[in-house]
Amino acid sequence: MNKQMWQQQYLNFPMLNLFIFFILLPSITGLYEDQVGKFDWRLQHVGNIQNAVFDVSQKSKHVVVSSKENVVAALSMSTGNIVWRHVLEDSTLFSLLETPSGLITISSDKIRKWNPQGGFLQWEATFGGTLSGRDTFALSGTQLVVASSDRVTAYSVKTGSETYSLDALWAGADELHVGADDETVYIAAVTKARLTLYIVRDEIVKEKTSLSLSQHTSCSSGQGTWLSCYNSATLHLEYLDMSQSVDRIQFTPLSDTTYAQPPTADWLQDGGLLVHSPDAGSYYSISSSQATQIVSFKGVGVVTKDHNGVSILITLSLLSDTADEKQVFEVKAYSTEDGKELPTYSSTIHTSVLAAPAQIYPYLYSKSGGTESYRLLIIFNDHTVALAQQTGTILWQREEALASISCMEMVDLPVSDVEAQMEEEFGSHSSNNVLTQFIGRITAQVQQLTSFLIHSYHKYMVGLRVVIETDDHFAMDEDYLTRDEFSLHKIIVAASNVGKVYGLDSYTGKVIWSRYVRQLAPFLSSNKMILYIQRSTAHYPHPPYATIIGQQSCEGCGSIIYSFNPVTGAPYTTQPILTDYSVEQVMMMPTAQHDFLKPIVLLDSSRQVRVYPDNSNLDSAQEMFLFSAQSSTGTIEGMRLSGNTLQTMKVEPTWKLMLGGSIVSLKTKQYREHVHSQGKVQANRDVLFKYVNPNLVAVITESEANTEHSSLTVHLLDGVSGRLIFTCTHKRSSGPVHMVHSENWVVYTYYNHKGRRIEIAVLELYEGLTQVNATAFSSLQTNTSPLVMRQAYILGTTLTALSTTLTEKGISGKNILMARSVGGIVQVPKMFVDPRRPLEPSQAAKEEGLPPYMPELPLSFDNTINYNQSVYRIRDIHSEPSGLESTSLIVAYGLDMFHTKVAPSSTYDRLKDDFDYIFIGGVTIGMIAISFVSRYFALRKLVTRAWK
Repeated sequence: MNKQMWQQQYLNFPMLNLFIFFILLPSITGLYEDQVGKFDWRLQHVGNIQNAVFDVSQKSKHVVVSSKENVVAALSMSTGNIVWRHVLEDSTLFSLLETPSGLITISSDKIRKWNPQGGFLQWEATFGGTLSGRDTFALSGTQLVVASSDRVTAYSVKTGSETYSLDALWAGADELHVGADDETVYIAAVTKARLTLYIVRDEIVKEKTSLSLSQHTSCSSGQGTWLSCYNSATLHLEYLDMSQSVDRIQFTPLSDTTYAQPPTADWLQDGGLLVHSPDAGSYYSISSSQATQIVSFKGVGVVTKDHNGVSILITLSLLSDTADEKQVFEVKAYSTEDGKELPTYSSTIHTSVLAAPAQIYPYLYSKSGGTESYRLLIIFNDHTVALAQQTGTILWQREEALASISCMEMVDLPVSDVEAQMEEEFGSHSSNNVLTQFIGRITAQVQQLTSFLIHSYHKYMVGLRVVIETDDHFAMDEDYLTRDEFSLHKIIVAASNVGKVYGLDSYTGKVIWSRYVRQLAPFLSSNKMILYIQRSTAHYPHPPYATIIGQQSCEGCGSIIYSFNPVTGAPYTTQPILTDYSVEQVMMMPTAQHDFLKPIVLLDSSRQVRVYPDNSNLDSAQEMFLFSAQSSTGTIEGMRLSGNTLQTMKVEPTWKLMLGGSIVSLKTKQYREHVHSQGKVQANRDVLFKYVNPNLVAVITESEANTEHSSLTVHLLDGVSGRLIFTCTHKRSSGPVHMVHSENWVVYTYYNHKGRRIEIAVLELYEGLTQVNATAFSSLQTNTSPLVMRQAYILGTTLTALSTTLTEKGISGKNILMARSVGGIVQVPKMFVDPRRPLEPSQAAKEEGLPPYMPELPLSFDNTINYNQSVYRIRDIHSEPSGLESTSLIVAYGLDMFHTKVAPSSTYDRLKDDFDYIFIGGVTIGMIAISFVSRYFALRKLVTRAWK
């Protein structure tokens, strides 16, 4: 039978085709286009903006920005949304230069030119050396000249081709500062207390002169041939012109103004100098003979040109603080020639941002009537970016501090007013008489019925959410921020490294509230802050209570404690608590006080015990054990608290371990984690009991950074007794290391230099076939060494974060969450990272469901939970249990943020979203109706039969 005859007979059986179609239908999974963002959301950020350039050459106007996080992006001037974005490699992005043919970005080792409209890369050049600062390059005519410690190279601005590359004469220089005119390049090399000037002309480098620099620091160059340095002896800012003849090159004081700290000096192309000190600034007109102060202003300023090419100075300063937590800023403009104020550009801007402005970038244009106007891009100290009009209106605002989140927690929403009344009924009013309680019960149920009807109306007629967009946050109906039936709607509380605290809506990712704490900064040792939820929303009428502990932003200062309501963001104290001591260790007590508030025990650098709040009861603290780790030396020290009052409580050292090397990763178990199953049932029906030690600490140390001799050592130790339970070493391996510690297993990744690949390893600990203590675990009484099973797999991707799912009771299976460097977040079932996977599957292994061992761990694209919504530079993945045992809430944060719901063991306790309620309800009603009709006819038949 040939092929055509077979196809013809196959098409003659439509029932067979239909049967095959329905057989294959369940295996097809996917996501509809209209479902994107329905169950998840993504926030894309740029980061802390350092440079900005307005591009208005086309109809769609953009502002192109570069950030400290090495991101180049274009923001729409009308909405503030990202038009295009490029996340560059991990290096330092120094500058964003504007040229007539495009934009040039300069990083540590690469130079790129971009098309500002579409973000296309026009050319890229790799620099031979490594740039050390933003003053090591300059534009000279049609060339870009770049200097490093060993060479100076010139590139064509138009094509990116290398014009010349010359060996440097300044080997060993501490600093380099480059200036240029159309024909000559000037390089100032600072070596200890000496400043040497070099010139590059006609592709020849030669030394020009040398000056003493014993008291000068913080030198800077810019556009043109000028160089400025701060004289620490006279506290003056001094300058020189590198293009002058040798006998005339000398430092000249800028003015009689003294500066306690080195100011910021920005040199301009027309010979002007803009000097910024804290909260003030000045503009100077510079010549070879003298410097003239033109304008002195408050706040920040920038020099720009109007549409006629006339240079003007735009300044932004704080005018007043209003009582409704808003600030009023004043915009002024001055002529750079005579310093006269230009009232045409004056305006006031009202904003809810409570931080001071750090930079401004104006865009001046002429309206259709010929009047001058502008738009002002404002970058605040809290990393907020806003675009304002001359009328004072904020067009849009971006919260870029979300790109530097340090710590995160999720909080349940409070109950509704009706449920709160129910709580009061069963709580404080239980002593009332029966009649009063009955009236209260009926009133509460009527109100609950009314609330249910209103909620149903909003859900099916208006929509579940009524969201009204405002300038920076959003408003909603009164019932929106209330707890839902499955506790899937939460408040995401996050604190950024810049000191801004957010409350985000877990449904939409919108900012509900934000607070800027100016003194708040992360700890220097870990670059993180600590966030504790001391009291949740479950204890009505007591409000929820959250506390952030960090380091004060000033150098040499103590720590800071900031307490607030995580639902509303309202602080509990008028000012954060600024301590005169540095916190070394922090721990929240497991038991709550009479008001359901869990105190926080703090240990300062002098090993003195402190508690927050101060009036807390410390009866349960005397049984607490804690440990402190020194990352650089690999030392871990255990301690015990003794005493039941703050005056008598002291710290007693109990054990100390010198692990050797430096600690690259340390993980303890999550305090919210519940272990449901105490063991694994094997094929022969024996139970292999898990080693569930709640005090188990996993530590990974690195010996050397050398490729040939580097090694990673994994230590499993008891945090109470200090007993070393297990140790293994991976030779010729190094970081980056990512680790997750849960139940009785530890999973970590590392780089294997011998195999030149990323590997993932797993350790599982078991007590054996008998359980030592089935009721409670004691680290001081248990000396049995557990059985450790381990295995390693090849991981064909680079990770930036590693985590695991978390459910309320621990009944659902565990999924390992991996954040890939290419932007995907993959979930892998724990069963695929099981050390008991056999090489040759036996019948017993098949009964247990163990897949056979494969050297490589496959990552399926179907398991990418963010599908095509790529997120980059993820630092951590936060997992939170919901009211459904099957569902875990996931928030991945880094440069971008992504939130979704995952079900490791599928949604076995909830109906699907596409469940056909109408069909099932109709069938149920129909069956009930049929039963009544059948009963009627059955009775009638019995009566008829009886009459016969």
